[in-house]
Amino acid sequence: MTSAFVELGNACYGLWRRGSLAHRLVAVAAGSVMLSCAGIAMAQDFSDPDYGSEVAMCREALRADAAEARGACDALLQSDEVTREGKTRIQLDYASLAITRGEFAEAERYLDDALLDNDILRRKNIYRYHLLRMKSLIHLRQDQFEQALPYTREALSVALAMGREHSIATSYNDLGAIYLETGRYTEALANLQKALQELEKTENYYSTGLTLANIANVYRDLDDPESSVEYLMRSIDAHERNLARNPDDAYGIRALGQVREDLGITYTHMGEYASARQALSEAFDTFSDADWHPDQIRVLAALADVEVASGNARAALRLLEQALEMEQALPPKRSVEIRRALVASYQLQEDLDSARRYAREGLELARASGQSPDELYFLEQLMTIAIGRGDARDALAHQQSYFALFRQSLEERYQSRIAELQNAIEVRQQAQSISALKDERESLQRSVRIQRWLISGAGVIVLLLLAIIVLVLRQRAAQRAYVSREIALHRQEFDTDDGTVDTDETDEGEAGENDTGNDSTVDTQDNFAAALVGLMCSCVEIWEQASGETRIELAEKSRAWQVTVDNGRLRTRTMDRYCDLKKLPKVPRWRQVVRTCRYILINCDLSAAQRQRLNDELERVFAIQRNQALRDEA
Repeated sequence: MTSAFVELGNACYGLWRRGSLAHRLVAVAAGSVMLSCAGIAMAQDFSDPDYGSEVAMCREALRADAAEARGACDALLQSDEVTREGKTRIQLDYASLAITRGEFAEAERYLDDALLDNDILRRKNIYRYHLLRMKSLIHLRQDQFEQALPYTREALSVALAMGREHSIATSYNDLGAIYLETGRYTEALANLQKALQELEKTENYYSTGLTLANIANVYRDLDDPESSVEYLMRSIDAHERNLARNPDDAYGIRALGQVREDLGITYTHMGEYASARQALSEAFDTFSDADWHPDQIRVLAALADVEVASGNARAALRLLEQALEMEQALPPKRSVEIRRALVASYQLQEDLDSARRYAREGLELARASGQSPDELYFLEQLMTIAIGRGDARDALAHQQSYFALFRQSLEERYQSRIAELQNAIEVRQQAQSISALKDERESLQRSVRIQRWLISGAGVIVLLLLAIIVLVLRQRAAQRAYVSREIALHRQEFDTDDGTVDTDETDEGEAGENDTGNDSTVDTQDNFAAALVGLMCSCVEIWEQASGETRIELAEKSRAWQVTVDNGRLRTRTMDRYCDLKKLPKVPRWRQVVRTCRYILINCDLSAAQRQRLNDELERVFAIQRNQALRDEA
């Protein structure tokens, strides 16, 4: 599809030379899209494998003759044998071809078809990036800058997600062009500077030169010719470095010639005619090396403007005669710039007949190309020439045509501006609606969160109340049990035989019984503590033997003991206390020891003796606990 993209490049170049500085930046944006789309066909941006010979043949056919290839390629789009990604490539190629031909509705249709049920565009950012940029280009080519802005911003987001410096720079450049066209110079300059920063990371001197030239044009539009000259000189340096690396780069050669031409035009506006002649002569030599005659003709017209501005009409006419000779050797396409320069030159020599003849030719060319500014210029010149010749009727006719066209141009600009403002208002309204919906959603989310917190808080309060009620009931039950035991004890004392038992003997006997009970309780506690410590020590010993790991791993894996860090070392302080009878807590948590023992019995490969040892010691702990429970009940 190389030829198709060359056509798109030529169209963008025509837009570049359209007189308005803002349109030149839009042309650069369109040209950058051309380069990105060309990347699809030339595999510059894709590293995927081939998607079948049929897809390759279709794409080759599109390069040669899109009209004849369309039927075969449409059949491939309907075929089940072609992958979804292969179809996406064909659809993007179709869309880019339609853009080059100005078939914007057709391009939109292919892009919309590519969006339908296509997960490739969701999974691969490179496809979505090119689709968004082509969407933007469709609106840019129709001067619908506000409509192109959302697509360009989204393309920039995708480029940032990909992290590809060249794509990021191109998107920033597109935004700069759109902002400049809509009169937002500060934002235009900021985006172009960001594009320049990204390009400096890539050492892509060609794109860097284009961006520097764009910045120079912004400064020239802001009536800052000194800054414009500075950036144009930097652009020339970047293009020369690109050609030193790629001497056969046709795009680089043309870009260098264009920047030198712009430098000469800028010098002309500044009144520095010597510098302007030098820059334009270098531009002419650059185009001569590549035999680009239309560019040479345009440069000759710019040199003639320099001579006219400096008052040298004869030199201007010689240059224009040379341009006319070159124009005759080209296909039937005549230059408006040459006619403008000829009119100015003959007016300077007071040759009004020749000036009128070339002004009429220029007017016909301007009307044929639909360029209202050029048409207005030639009508104004014809009116001035008629006044100079004393032909009042002819001057009045040209004046009426001039004002009619001027009024029509103003109405078109007014309608276009109204349409842009309406679109901007719609976009703002949609943005406000989206913002309002977001605020409403956030408010609902906050309300839901508050309700959840209230419900959770109420639940916690209910649980606390229930816990308090349970504790109160247990305390009252304990108090009732205590009172019942006291009543039973007193009844037993009053039921003794007629009170004949000696008080001292009774007290002594009771004291002896109590002492015996206390000793028994102490012995039971000591036995339980010893059994618990013995079980814990056996657990640690058998764990280390069976697993080959330390007690730290036992504490972590069983989740029964806490592991702490002390002076940069892991320690199991709580477990260690249960391995020493002297350090054992007064109220030990014997269930943690039992849980540790059961974890080892379940998860370790133990010998019969080890398993029997743990089971015996575990049973001993349970036996002491059962005896203690029975004694408490008695």
